[in-house]
Amino acid sequence: MPRVMYFILLASLAIFGLATTVMATDQLIKTDLSNSDGSLKLNDNTANSAINKFPFFVLDCYVPWCEPCKSMSTALYELASELKGQVTFGLIDIENNSATARRYNITSYPTLLIFKNGMLVDSQEGYSSKSELVDLLKIDDPGLNTSNNKLAVSHQTLITPFSSNSTQMTTLVPILDLMTYKKPK
Repeated sequence: MPRVMYFILLASLAIFGLATTVMATDQLIKTDLSNSDGSLKLNDNTANSAINKFPFFVLDCYVPWCEPCKSMSTALYELASELKGQVTFGLIDIENNSATARRYNITSYPTLLIFKNGMLVDSQEGYSSKSELVDLLKIDDPGLNTSNNKLAVSHQTLITPFSSNSTQMTTLVPILDLMTYKKPK
């Protein structure tokens, strides 16, 4: 009889321990890693579960000493707040999480990895402005609602000489605006 009770006790502890570990990992992703802006601070142990958990997930692979990474993080923090509920943003220090760096072949900083339903659908190396990030996300999810006033992108019109005759001018328009561009009166 004592052997049966010992076995039941061990089985209960094993099941309880496994359930506690699963619950703790889920809680970690929900709370401990969440920043006030809605982004997640990840590591090698939590990155994969976050990628698989969220339907539209952007992973910012950075290193703390990288100036372009710091500049782009401001835009990412704003986007995490503005696109909350549509896109989930994660941050991972690649210098301290080499398994993720190897898995996705990260060789330059910053690198953005974009996942849909756990599958890598896009990546981008190097610095991007907030408007460029919004454009990239809209390519990967055309249904993304970016009507938020803070996301409104105003492209500056550039006027350059068309020829040596300075009275002839042309307006350069970013390629994404060509569909909605109206010639100035």
